Amino acid sequence: HVNMWSFSFARLNLHLALEAVRQGGCVVVDATRRGKMFPDALSKTVPIWCAVLNTAVALYRADAGVGEVDAPGLELPAWVPEAEVSQIEGRVDFWAMQLFEAGIDEFETLALEMTAPLACVWAHPSHATLPDVCQLRQGRTVIVLASASIHGSRARRTLVLEGGEKERERESRRTRDRGW
Repeated sequence: HVNMWSFSFARLNLHLALEAVRQGGCVVVDATRRGKMFPDALSKTVPIWCAVLNTAVALYRADAGVGEVDAPGLELPAWVPEAEVSQIEGRVDFWAMQLFEAGIDEFETLALEMTAPLACVWAHPSHATLPDVCQLRQGRTVIVLASASIHGSRARRTLVLEGGEKERERESRRTRDRGW
């Protein structure tokens, strides 16, 4: 996925961001079979999503005069090369401005309720210690990104649905009221 970054307006998942803000954080779990500790969704896509939302919310709140929210910028894990980080950082403001200008009601609700920025931390079974989420929550809405690498025969027995298939499968099994 190098040089293939974007911010999807088709799947903003603002309802999930709003619920994370209301609950003080959330955990996102995904797995990879490609020999990496974390799939690209957890190492790049979710952190980009958080950075864009943080920046757009800061723009909205400044424009509306309802108080400031820190927009810490893009926070990617240490294993993402610095050159790639800086290329992605160059796009965050553009995507945030697009979101800010889109006039989406659910975004406005999020912007009014969000008083602490979304911040990612990564957790993997191979890590000796897990992040101290309580300490990290000081002034942040923590998004814990948890992953497990799937190897060998276990991977063959596991059904892995791709992108939109995951969403359609989840929606067919639960309603919004029951599932979140």
